Amino acid sequence: PQCNQVLLDHGIAVLAPDVRGSSGYGKSYLKLDDWELREDSVKDIGALIDWIDTQPDLDSSRICIMGRSYGGYMTLKCMQLYSNRIKCAVDTCGMSSLLSFLESIPEWRRDLRRPEY
Repeated sequence: PQCNQVLLDHGIAVLAPDVRGSSGYGKSYLKLDDWELREDSVKDIGALIDWIDTQPDLDSSRICIMGRSYGGYMTLKCMQLYSNRIKCAVDTCGMSSLLSFLESIPEWRRDLRRPEY
């Protein structure tokens, strides 16, 4: 949020989507990106990029994405899938592999994450 304000203060538009699987919208919405549905939340970012293309006040040739932790994973995944449409990306401690993430965390935490990842 602090970083967003700095960007806004410099005239840079900030779009902060709540992709499927985000919390705060109920249990059904939270589960929309579990397991085999994981890529659907990444496709939400692709749809947002498509929407930006249609907005005359936004410059779709200068898109930067940022994320931290799971948002960092999303950032890396979007760079993989949409690299021809994204100018830059900032990943802060994002998981580059969900499998290696699960293998490296303590068992108690793995049990909490396993249903989701």
